[in-house]
Amino acid sequence: MYLAIWALTGLGLLLASKTDPVETVHALKRLIDSDVRIVIGPATSAAVMSVKDYANQHDVILISPSSTSAALSIADDNLFRFVPDDRNQADLFQIRCGMMGFEL
Repeated sequence: MYLAIWALTGLGLLLASKTDPVETVHALKRLIDSDVRIVIGPATSAAVMSVKDYANQHDVILISPSSTSAALSIADDNLFRFVPDDRNQADLFQIRCGMMGFEL
């Protein structure tokens, strides 16, 4: 898995974090040192948790395409996600199953 970023300057960069929280911290620090302020990634909830506070402290926006941990659902932070958190996914799954006639 990769941390893919797009800087506001139009400079595209790609850094591998291997979905490892420690590698993710190192990658984010290198990006911030390069004046990157918007990061697409990290992909996993564990990797996001490892850098979320650091990103907030440095006013960096994280856009995570697949992190789903409900623990990351905090108002007014710099994390944006493409998918609902685990709690909402379960609720939506139950509603959809009910619409299809399945009982849970």
